[in-house]
Amino acid sequence: VATFPYRVICGLGLDCSWTTAGPQFGELCIRMILQPWNRLELRFLDPHHPTITEREDPQLFANNVRAAMATALRVPTTDHSWADMWLNLQSKRLGEPPHKTLVSLGALRNFLGGRIYARERAKRALECFARADT
Repeated sequence: VATFPYRVICGLGLDCSWTTAGPQFGELCIRMILQPWNRLELRFLDPHHPTITEREDPQLFANNVRAAMATALRVPTTDHSWADMWLNLQSKRLGEPPHKTLVSLGALRNFLGGRIYARERAKRALECFARADT
């Protein structure tokens, strides 16, 4: 639980191609080796002092810090979890085009009436959808 001011540091200028639709690991390594230097800009934001409400609700505190970081970086936020990104990678491995691979495990769970509780079951459902899509 955050009970003290939290100092946020944001990094700009990182290679944003580390996404599921970006190049593969080997290509990324070659790109980094061929660059004579890589630039990075750090932004030190004002400390975030948690309110009483944020002290009682760590998720609210985390969301507010994330929103402050997104505002400083001028980027949007999403509510995708690590499980969503895992499912996204599985969808890409099934040959789905990049613009169709962003899948939310929560949305899939709601669509199937809450019957998906584990990632492997979600993967099997995704495989069924991919077969039906071809």
